[in-house]
Amino acid sequence: MSPPTLDVLFREAVSAIDSGDPETLERLLTVSPELVRDRLEEPGAWLRREVGDALEGYFARPYLLWFVAGNPVRRERLSPHIGAIAGVILRAAKQAHVDSLQRQLDHTLDLVVTGSVPRESGASSN
Repeated sequence: MSPPTLDVLFREAVSAIDSGDPETLERLLTVSPELVRDRLEEPGAWLRREVGDALEGYFARPYLLWFVAGNPVRRERLSPHIGAIAGVILRAAKQAHVDSLQRQLDHTLDLVVTGSVPRESGASSN
């Protein structure tokens, strides 16, 4: 049996983000630290269905951290545990000494402040 592809790992991690499950996310990141380091270069049909053309624009080659922003819209609301979820990802990225962490944070913040879901969920002051 071959190891899961990055796309499969992303799908599992995004599911944990969406369901507000920091424990499952932390387990996934411990086993697969590439989730906090690598971009999803070849997104599967599951993500294309959820975000459509955004994969060709501002959400191209996403990092896992970007999914905490709720932009592009995939769900009506952010998990009430989104802060804990973001903390799990940030701790894992720091532990893995991810060089791109600041760029990931900057783009995630851009996604949060420009998104309607974070604003409606109370995660943005806009």
